[in-house]
Amino acid sequence: SGLASPAECQALRGETSEVAFASRRRSAVVRKALFEESVPGSAVAPGQVRMPISEMLSLGSQRLCDGLLLRSVTRVHRALPTLLPVLFGEAGIGNTPWEGIPPDQDKPARDAPPRTPVASPANNMSIARNPGLVFTPGEPACNVYTEGGQFKSHEDGGSLTVLVVLSERAEYGGGGTGFWSKDAVEPPASGGWWGALSAALATQAGPSFVLAPPEGTALVFGGQVLHAGEQVVAGERVVLVASFSNRGSHAREDTSRRIPGQEYV
Repeated sequence: SGLASPAECQALRGETSEVAFASRRRSAVVRKALFEESVPGSAVAPGQVRMPISEMLSLGSQRLCDGLLLRSVTRVHRALPTLLPVLFGEAGIGNTPWEGIPPDQDKPARDAPPRTPVASPANNMSIARNPGLVFTPGEPACNVYTEGGQFKSHEDGGSLTVLVVLSERAEYGGGGTGFWSKDAVEPPASGGWWGALSAALATQAGPSFVLAPPEGTALVFGGQVLHAGEQVVAGERVVLVASFSNRGSHAREDTSRRIPGQEYV
């Protein structure tokens, strides 16, 4: 927790929320044109707006997102120095060797203005702009959930997923990120068709647990972990998400997201 300051979250949340509202409003206008429905000025399409940060945010906010992803990686590597080399390989992450990862920066003061980290000439490390990394298509992205919005169960398929919560918990009802335990989704080795069916039913029954942490918290997990964006029932929830691997690694580099019991979609 404590990856991003309240000021950083507020800056990103405000910009993404404004763009998402405009996107939903455009959808409402199109519906009016197609079906000649009356659309009031406040009408928006409910659910989820998901856009790459390169299309959704200003350059400064894109740099801030990149800084948050880099902050996540450096903190994980500092706390668990053997983990990321297992996931990404001994050579490094993207084009950056492990010894080139900068030390973690202190979290800014609670009332400090948002930082927009820019890679220095001496280090030039980036996550979002690292040519040695491949991302889930459309990521890094911001997801903006409003009433009825959700993201169904899936695996990202990359080596690592970073999800940064940008909304205060009081700003939305429902929501959160659901996770399925390995035992719940993997059929027993000798279970045959009955074991596979049981695992599929367990997935449909809902996640093993749901995390809805405070704003500024980063959830970091492997790409083979089954998870979902739980349905928001009121308010608005905003998250920054990026799933990535070293280019040419064993991790998936296609556009699919595996859902148990279904083909790649």
